Amino acid sequence: EHQARVAAVTRVLAEGVLSLRAPTPARRPAAAGRLDQALARGRRGPEAPAIRAIEPLARALVWREGYMRPPAGLHGRFAQCEVAAPGGPVHCRDMRLGLILFAPGCVYPAHAHPGIEESYVCLAGAVSQNEAGRLTPGALILNRSDRVHRLRAETGGPSLLAYAWLGPAPRLARAATRFVRATPCRRRDGA
Repeated sequence: EHQARVAAVTRVLAEGVLSLRAPTPARRPAAAGRLDQALARGRRGPEAPAIRAIEPLARALVWREGYMRPPAGLHGRFAQCEVAAPGGPVHCRDMRLGLILFAPGCVYPAHAHPGIEESYVCLAGAVSQNEAGRLTPGALILNRSDRVHRLRAETGGPSLLAYAWLGPAPRLARAATRFVRATPCRRRDGA
């Protein structure tokens, strides 16, 4: 159902007259310097058609770290760009669509998205979610609203993912990521 909704909104965007808004250039995050390497990795995989669609736009994409104060360990190891969103380069009130680039070994901490359903498609490299196996190009990850998840990129090179967020228009306009602090483990002896 999620994929069908993403496809439907994407079709409407592609069939319509796209009005591009020039995004405000941001200081390019360090991780964005690995984009060419990630695209080269993706050209050799099953998501090569998506990579070929991204490549002509690559220089125009505005990459951000996404946070004023990123969680520990994320600074310099993560970059994201929005393609379609409320107020995004392509205005879309029904979905947020973009790309995420992880430096090798990056760990995106446990988090959830209140009121937002999220999917990722791995385009290049590999990631694991909640330490549950290795997801390679073509793999789809679906996170229902408020589901806590954590991503870890492989160490062999950068990983590139496409993401889509669906939810009520007011939630999408104020999209938020809620980071979850790890709870300390209790020792068996009760101390």
